[in-house]
Amino acid sequence: MEIPIPQDTPQDSPETLFHHLEERAFWEKTGLSTIRVTVLGGYLELLRLIQCFQYSSCPNAEKARTQKGHCLSWEEAVSGWYEHCYLGAVKVIEESGILRRFPNRTPADLYLFILENLDLLRKAVCFVPSRRTITQNLRKLRQIARAKQL
Repeated sequence: MEIPIPQDTPQDSPETLFHHLEERAFWEKTGLSTIRVTVLGGYLELLRLIQCFQYSSCPNAEKARTQKGHCLSWEEAVSGWYEHCYLGAVKVIEESGILRRFPNRTPADLYLFILENLDLLRKAVCFVPSRRTITQNLRKLRQIARAKQL
């Protein structure tokens, strides 16, 4: 699948060009063309998360390996990560309404932000919350986001 770089990409914006190249590489390696990230480096982080899922001992990856009876191929890791990790988290993000507070961000942006700041979020609420609890705790999340300039 070829993903064209828009013709209106400014020549003086290396960040924009790098972002399009990341996006293209992500789509080519995963086939997940519905995921949109606006943060430079976001697609590379998603690839890293899929690779971690492929080799991790997290319950979802273990279950997928047990069902398949072998180590996960890259394609199995992509579909397993998407189904067991990404979709559930994005559903919670979308249902929480938090995206209204970040109009220029995507569900994938918030997914990455939450994962990146999980320890800070846990400390902010003084216990180990679920993803749903984190996204429902909008006030603290907004404070952390402002501090991090999300």
